[in-house]
Amino acid sequence: MLSLEEARTHRFQTDWADINITLPKTTDLIVENDVDLATIAKYIDWSPFFWAWELKGVYPKILEHKKWGAQAKQLHEDALQLLDRIIKEKAFTAKFALRLCYANSVGDDILLYKDPKRESSLGAIPTLRQQKKKVGDPVYYSLADFIAPLESDRLDACGAFICSIEKVDSFAKQFEEDKDDYTSILVKALGDRMAEALTEYTHECVRKHHWGYQADENLSTEALVKEEYIGIRPALGYPACPDHSNLELVWELLDGEKNTGATLTENFAINPASTVSGLYFAHENANYFHVGALSKEQMSDYAQRKNLSLAECERQLATNKGY
Repeated sequence: MLSLEEARTHRFQTDWADINITLPKTTDLIVENDVDLATIAKYIDWSPFFWAWELKGVYPKILEHKKWGAQAKQLHEDALQLLDRIIKEKAFTAKFALRLCYANSVGDDILLYKDPKRESSLGAIPTLRQQKKKVGDPVYYSLADFIAPLESDRLDACGAFICSIEKVDSFAKQFEEDKDDYTSILVKALGDRMAEALTEYTHECVRKHHWGYQADENLSTEALVKEEYIGIRPALGYPACPDHSNLELVWELLDGEKNTGATLTENFAINPASTVSGLYFAHENANYFHVGALSKEQMSDYAQRKNLSLAECERQLATNKGY
C-alpha cells in the first residue's frame, strides 16, 4: 500500500491549461416522468441478462453457444415476447432526473456550484484514491482527477442522475400469484435491463444535448454498449466510488423522491431495485477503475472530509478496508 501522499503525487495528470472543457448548456434540473418504453428498449445490453441466469457469454454470440445456445435462444425469445407486452401495456413507468453543475476539484473532493462565479455552493463529493501498489509507471486514480482543480482557474462541470423503472415488482407479483415463478423472474431481469437502458439513453441525451460536449455523436447500440463515447457515468456504491452514502447528496440535488419516486433506506439502498444513480464526467480521458483496498490513513482522512467518525466510515466502506 502506498502512503496517501505518494498516491496523490502519482495521480492522473491533465494539462488543464490546454484541455478543451465544454460547460453545460443548462444547469437546471431536468426531469422526465414517462419516457417511452419502446425507445428505451433499443438501448438494452442483453449480455448481463444472460449472466443473471448464469449463462456466461456475450450477446449475440451466446445464442450460438455449443453448450447453452439453445437455452439462451429460448430465454431471449421469452424475454422479447414479455418485453413486447410490457411496452404495449405500459406495464413499467420510466423516470429520470438529472442535473449538471459547475464544478472544481480541491484535493480529492469535487465541489459543486449553482453558478459560474462559484458564489452558490451545492455541496461536495469526497472521492477515494487507489492506494494498492502497482508495477511499472502507474497512475493512482480518483474521480476528482477528472475535474479541473480550483487552482487551475478553469471552470468545469459534473453531473448527477437518477434513472428509475417503476411498477416492476407489482407486475412480477401478478405472475407469482399465478405460481409462475419463471415469468416473475423474467420480469425482474427485464426491469434491471430497462433501468440500465434508461441510463444509457439518458447519458446519450446529456452528451448530445443537455451538456452538448458530443453534439455530433452518432453511435450504434453496439458502440454504446462498448462505451465508445467520451465521458463516464460511475454509479455510486460501485468500484470507482464505493461509498453509498454519497447518494444522499444526489437525492438532495435532484429532489430524488419527489421527481423519480425512488427512495433511499437508512443504509442507502435504493427502492425500487430497478434504479441506477450516479455521476457524469465529461473529461476526454475519464475511465472506470476500482478504488480497491484503503489504508487506515486514507480512511481517517476520508472520515474527516465527510465529518464522520472513523468507525462509521469503516462500517460504510467495510469491503474497502485494507487493514
